[in-house]
Amino acid sequence: MRAPPAMIMVRFGTGLAKFVAGAGLAILVFLVGAYFHVRGALPPYSGHVEAAGLKAPVEILRDRNAVPHVIAGSIEDAAFGLGYVHAQDRFWQMELMRRLGQGRLAEIIPPAVVGSGLVDTDRTMRGLGLYRQASESVNALSPGTRTLLESYAAGVNTWLKDDDQQYGLELTLIKLLSGGRYRPEPWRPADSLVWGKLMALGLDGNWRAELLRLRLARKIGDDGVKFLIEPSGDNGDATLSLVRAATRGIDLDRLFRATDNVATEKREASNEWVLSGAHSVSGKPLLANDPHLALTFPGVWYLARLVGPGFDIRGASSPGSPAIVLGHNGTIGWGFTTTNLDSQDLFVERVDPTDPSRYITPDGARPFTVREETISVLWGDPVALRVRQTRHGVVIDDFLSRPDEPPPPALAPTGLTPAGHVLALQATALDGADTSGEGFARLGLAQNWEEFQMAARKIISPMQNIVYADTAGNTGLISPARVPMRRKGDGSMPVPGWTGEYDWAGFVPFDALPRAYNPAGGILVNANARVVPDTYRYFISRDWAEPYRQRRANQLLHEVERHPVYGMIAIQADNLSLDAVEMVPLLLKSAPRNQRAARVHAPAGH
Repeated sequence: MRAPPAMIMVRFGTGLAKFVAGAGLAILVFLVGAYFHVRGALPPYSGHVEAAGLKAPVEILRDRNAVPHVIAGSIEDAAFGLGYVHAQDRFWQMELMRRLGQGRLAEIIPPAVVGSGLVDTDRTMRGLGLYRQASESVNALSPGTRTLLESYAAGVNTWLKDDDQQYGLELTLIKLLSGGRYRPEPWRPADSLVWGKLMALGLDGNWRAELLRLRLARKIGDDGVKFLIEPSGDNGDATLSLVRAATRGIDLDRLFRATDNVATEKREASNEWVLSGAHSVSGKPLLANDPHLALTFPGVWYLARLVGPGFDIRGASSPGSPAIVLGHNGTIGWGFTTTNLDSQDLFVERVDPTDPSRYITPDGARPFTVREETISVLWGDPVALRVRQTRHGVVIDDFLSRPDEPPPPALAPTGLTPAGHVLALQATALDGADTSGEGFARLGLAQNWEEFQMAARKIISPMQNIVYADTAGNTGLISPARVPMRRKGDGSMPVPGWTGEYDWAGFVPFDALPRAYNPAGGILVNANARVVPDTYRYFISRDWAEPYRQRRANQLLHEVERHPVYGMIAIQADNLSLDAVEMVPLLLKSAPRNQRAARVHAPAGH
């Protein structure tokens, strides 16, 4: 006997109601559970922790904005405390940063879920050897700086070693994806130094711009590229043609795409200025800085204060690093904009046609240095990587080698196979004797211009325009770095590496680097634009930022005779673009192509 339609509808309605109620209850349980999990993962900001490695007790106070004030008996203990609070608040960020530098992201994040680009990123970073160089750089530092890094690492590890520690929602998910096997490795000094090398790779970076220009040369010809970049140097035309022919077998498009990641992206767009007391209401210098890096969550910076006998440093730190990177110490203040230094060059190396394990140099053939790397992949097979190195640096087209792919056909025009030439990268950031970490850490301990310059002398990369002011009324700017001096060319395009003509002949002497101290006008401004005049003896870059932001800041600073502190904030918030002021009238002269454009062209009120 069939049930009446009304009864079927009642049963269906009852079943649907039960399903909706059950689903709603499940969602509620999930949300409540997620809430308590996330709440339980929040770090406790009160309590007492017994920690080994401290010289004396450390007190950490949080203000109403949760900014930590680390009160310690020594700068080493303050670094310990900073490491502890960094791990408390930002360990997920720190873990991603060091694994990016190590080329080990695919170990904890499955490429099967997020895409194969993650393996390409690991191949690039492992191939560059960034973390290997950071590990070597630890030995180049003074004993005092190594102790500082070790104290910071001890602070991070004190937080990590708590067996009941909850690492937050992100790392809990990573642990689930790994089947419960994931546990953070202890923090090491090299983990802190790799942060600086990652910054240098992007801030000083132009090697991918060289790749881009070489790709353009293939598509629009030598004349088109010469029109766009105006290459300088002797015999530039012949060099460009030679390089194009030599790299014809390299898949530049694929190489450019595969090496495009968060670490290799070019970064710029910061502003800074410093005024002498003659231009301030207080009669003391005013220094303003708003460094612009990529928009990330969480952000790059972490506000903190380190207090102890003989030091009171406050400002912006970066999780993973033991120093206050930007800020003041009660006596001096400092800020950064990036210079856009060209400290990275691509050299086209010629492989020995009689022995592919060697390459040609001005002094004859030399063997490649070869290292083998294995990239572990979560939910996937390990990836083998064989990387060669020349006297200039690492061979970047090795990042793309795939053992399962057939080699491209021979090149008829030159008679060379694609193995006939390779691209090698030379970069100051890849120097194992890099002391930049020490230089940046010492800036915050300086008490005057002389000590500030001594700290800056240690900086290798990235090159920054560092503005300075002190309570004695002095102002200044210095741009420290190891700036290559090329025998020939300007580093804008890949150059032949087998002749020696384009080799680096040394570095610009520190005393010849750009600087100013108590300038006559009393105002120093930089917004990534050219920092030296055309008459400057040495080559720094051809990739200066456009000067519109710098001109606008300079304009506003000269409109007022004496500025209050809040005037600096108002200038930083200014939104007038001199670029738009120049361009918009020209654009409006063109005839509107549609009704929407016509409304834009129409005068106000019509």
